[in-house]
Amino acid sequence: MQPTRNWLELPSDVMDNILFRVGVCDILENAQKVCTAWRKICKVPTMWTVICMDYSYEYSVDKKLAMCKQAVDRSQGQLIDITIGDFGNYELLQYVADRDYKDSCDKMGILIGENLHELEHLELIGNNMTDIGLQAILDGCCHLKLLDLRMSSFIEFEGGLEKRCLEQIECLIRPDEALKGSQYIYGYDDLLDDPEDYEFDDEWLSRLERSFTT
Repeated sequence: MQPTRNWLELPSDVMDNILFRVGVCDILENAQKVCTAWRKICKVPTMWTVICMDYSYEYSVDKKLAMCKQAVDRSQGQLIDITIGDFGNYELLQYVADRDYKDSCDKMGILIGENLHELEHLELIGNNMTDIGLQAILDGCCHLKLLDLRMSSFIEFEGGLEKRCLEQIECLIRPDEALKGSQYIYGYDDLLDDPEDYEFDDEWLSRLERSFTT
């Protein structure tokens, strides 16, 4: 009798390759629940550069919409190819487009966390950064005393992130707090007219990254 293969003992690069070929729904519903190691692999952004959700999945429309959004979130801006079957709608397409926009702002948060380790005061008023960028800032800026997130409406404080902010930072100004007393209050009114004018594009982010390394 041939010995049974222990899939948990496969080299990580082989496992990466196998899971990359597994469908989106199978990863979210099955593969990532096998063990901690597989779950870790299934959360790596490069696993989600290609998202294919065609007509072969027998789930409700709401279930497929939720899974597709989760897959897009996990790509963290590295999405190259996406296939959407019969469940797609305008709201989903808008979500994919908005997610790509917010990823640019998260890249700025990641750059701050990777390079400004001694930072004590940071104001990100009206920023489109999400919890991903905030997490990077908290990881890299351990001396932060004040963090102003007013009008940063994409911050959701999921997974205990708010508790960590309150424990790590002396003064946290939440996204929903009023702009009264801020020197940027008039500038933010202009931003509301056309927020896309304030997008940090990849070229700008590349120049910022080079400035940290030279």
